[in-house]
Amino acid sequence: MRPQRRTRRPGSATETRRRRHRVRDLRPALRAVRPWRPEPADDYPESGRRAPGRRPVTVSAAPHLPLFTDLTGRACLVVGGGRIAEGRTRLLAAHGAVLRLVTPELSDGLAEMVAGGQVAELRRRPYAPEDLNGIFLALAATNHREINAQIAEQAHAHGILCNVADDPDACDVHIPALVRRGDLTLAISTNGASPAVTADVRRRLEDLFGPEWGDLLSLLGDLREATKQRYPDPAQRAAAVRGLLDDGRVLGLLRVGATEEAYRYARTRLDLEGAV
Repeated sequence: MRPQRRTRRPGSATETRRRRHRVRDLRPALRAVRPWRPEPADDYPESGRRAPGRRPVTVSAAPHLPLFTDLTGRACLVVGGGRIAEGRTRLLAAHGAVLRLVTPELSDGLAEMVAGGQVAELRRRPYAPEDLNGIFLALAATNHREINAQIAEQAHAHGILCNVADDPDACDVHIPALVRRGDLTLAISTNGASPAVTADVRRRLEDLFGPEWGDLLSLLGDLREATKQRYPDPAQRAAAVRGLLDDGRVLGLLRVGATEEAYRYARTRLDLEGAV
């Protein structure tokens, strides 16, 4: 007999962390916004497109909302000087964050970033509470759990979003694994439950979504205005684009580098020959 699967109530780990660190939470309780309960996927948009015969999926109301944030010009703090801190710093720098790095020691990669001007401010010393001043997002990535916990507690007390490398339950923000194909970004997170599963799903998605998907979005972007003129009604426009995707020819052409032929076929399939 298959053992009954245990379901951890979303938010319970966060509540435990708040009690452990005696953090005053200024945000409304999750139950005040939406009482927790497992909900069938049919309650969610797009769930009706599930393939026939597939078992229903249970989706739970969880405290972490997946979203994409523009970090351009925002002050972000990274505390730590090792491999994980270097990865976090590179990620934030790639997204335009203004970086404050606090660490007594620097990895070779971080030293190169500092020398190259990718870090706006280096405080080469141990963490201090004033390092959080003016910060939008804090990332604790030291080798000391006590220091990471201190950073998280003080960040939460000041309403600053915080990610802790070694303690998923202390995180307001989880850093997902990413698959990028041009304008297509796929983010994968297990809320810290299993980095190995996150990595495996990422590899599967990298195989499933090749570079041609980025080319496809570039193509559709170039044809967007003509498509809007041809199909003023959003529902008809969406149906036309789905038809283009469903036959698979455009993606096949882009996959082998036949870009011009893909454009010609897309214009014909979308009936845009007379459009500007």
